[in-house]
Amino acid sequence: MNTSKIKEQLIERDDGCGVNFTVSGNSEDIECTLSFCGKEGWRLQSSYNGKISDYGAAQLLSYYLDEEDPCSPEPVSISNSENKTLLKADDDSSAVIQYFPFKITFYSPSGAESALINNIAVSDGNTIIRGRLKNREAMWGAGEHFDHVNQRGQHVEINAIDEWAQTKGNSYMPIPILISSRGSGLFFNRYERMTIDVDSRIVPKNTWQFCVFDAPCDMFIYTTEKPADVLYGYSLLTGFAPEPAEWSYGSIICRYYPDFSTVDGVLDMARNMAENDFPWEGVIVEGFNSANDIELKRMDEAVHGIGKKLMIYSQTGSNPFRSLTDETGYHVRNGITGSINLVPANSDNPADNPDAGSWRFLDITSSEVRDYIYNQIWETKVNDYGVDGAKVDFCELFPDTYDLIFADGNVNGAHHWYPVVYNTLLYDSLSKNPAGTMTINRGGSIGAQRYPWIWLGDQKREFRFLKAQVKGLLSSGISGIPFITYDMAGYKNAGEDEADVFRRAVEFTAFIGNIQTHGDVKRAYDFDDETKDIYRKYVKIHDALRPYLVEQGKVSCSTGIPLVRHLALDYWSDRKVWNIEDEFMLGNKLLVAPILDSGKYRNIYLPEGNWTNLRTGKKYKGGRTLIEYYVPADEIAVFVNEDNYSEAFDKCINDVIAIYNEN
Repeated sequence: MNTSKIKEQLIERDDGCGVNFTVSGNSEDIECTLSFCGKEGWRLQSSYNGKISDYGAAQLLSYYLDEEDPCSPEPVSISNSENKTLLKADDDSSAVIQYFPFKITFYSPSGAESALINNIAVSDGNTIIRGRLKNREAMWGAGEHFDHVNQRGQHVEINAIDEWAQTKGNSYMPIPILISSRGSGLFFNRYERMTIDVDSRIVPKNTWQFCVFDAPCDMFIYTTEKPADVLYGYSLLTGFAPEPAEWSYGSIICRYYPDFSTVDGVLDMARNMAENDFPWEGVIVEGFNSANDIELKRMDEAVHGIGKKLMIYSQTGSNPFRSLTDETGYHVRNGITGSINLVPANSDNPADNPDAGSWRFLDITSSEVRDYIYNQIWETKVNDYGVDGAKVDFCELFPDTYDLIFADGNVNGAHHWYPVVYNTLLYDSLSKNPAGTMTINRGGSIGAQRYPWIWLGDQKREFRFLKAQVKGLLSSGISGIPFITYDMAGYKNAGEDEADVFRRAVEFTAFIGNIQTHGDVKRAYDFDDETKDIYRKYVKIHDALRPYLVEQGKVSCSTGIPLVRHLALDYWSDRKVWNIEDEFMLGNKLLVAPILDSGKYRNIYLPEGNWTNLRTGKKYKGGRTLIEYYVPADEIAVFVNEDNYSEAFDKCINDVIAIYNEN
């Protein structure tokens, strides 16, 4: 795969925004086009089955959401020299195409090399793109992952799957984006399944590779020198997150069925929360996916009667409230048998999906079905029953490994695009609630930031999963998802140290965007007094921080930078942060270093700058590691960046410290 060359002289595109060329030397010639799309980056496309398609993931998403194509090529200057062609953009970024041996080198406006592609090939119907890495270059992202955020040395499957309680190979939300320590980035604009290798054993040393199955290349190359600018370009292309309702930053209580399937069950929870002085904003009720409007009305009156928000548990693509008939016109069909009973994608979760059986998925490509689901069924629940939001599960189960029939005939990559479209339209429908809405979803793919809340799926209540959940938060955030939460402390209890895990979990969850409890686990008010005291304290701290969370959330919605940030987004030039995956920034002011095991000591790295311990007020100069830093069982190490400004933080910090130092 190292003998590719440009077959003939490059041809300028008719729009003046790039060039067309043919790569040969592989099993077949591949037609390609390279264009410049402004802040969305350079776009490299290849032919498939003899033609080049402009219909990538971002374009498919905009089509189903009735929006304009987000990608508009811009003119470039083109000059030729021996064996090379230079493309120069108005912002001074550039690309140099070398004919033989084939390679494309991308440069930032300052002239620094941003990325290098040295092969495009087709093998067994799959398109393979390869490029070169610099020594020690870090590459973060690839969507939600629980084992690594820096993907250097990794083979990554871009395939949404529920690998129950696994930290490797498990992802409810894979996204084919990589951000480099050079400050640049790569985004593969397709929903089909693929693999990504970043200097793994599968590819030559210092090589990255994307292999997309049964689809062409459609890649965006970002030549910025700042990782946050990559997220901005990605968000311009795939959509910015909408601003969450302010109440959604609070504490949302959800329990596994049947606890919250009755009004009495919910009111019992409310009494316990009040008796323990536990703050909360809303409840997610289960067992209401039926046409029993009388019971839903009783739940509406009970929940709103105590001043809380009412959310309903649902499933991606399911028949909402079981109100639709079984007519095949409403459902996606098996292309071979014509049946509406589909075998879903593989799921290895024995708790939730021991026997995949068959599922029915509504055909949201039909305008008639979309109108019925969103404008009639869900809008009625908002208007007549005060439904404030929904928790949407099983986003990873939509099949696409066999022929399917949609109303509009579209099928490619449906395993990944179907939940994104379904959940975005649901959020848009529920957002008609004048109090604002919240949808919290278990996954998706490209564009999942548009719901906008994601939770990390199912893990056990063990320390090893606390570490995995922090990595899940960080990998999701640096992949373009600003608002992430998780089932606090875990979905299933698995050990005798449940209280210890729970305490450490609530301490760091107080310093993310949302607190959400769910699972077949002990409730907060069922623990011992010490644990309840810690829970109360940190939920109150989280509530006191809400003005800051809302302020920083607005920044996320206009820039794409996540609320919970890997340190590399702010300090990418500092090599020491590249592999730190157990600390994070909350907005621009707070560095959070949780204890994620049974100990009370940990090393904490403070990047360059001036830092102050949030609780003690002790000041530290950055660019150093605090060795064996002591953190008692009822505390968490949080440091304030004194060099950054936040008006909201300045207004709420005294309340936070007062709660922190109580008792």
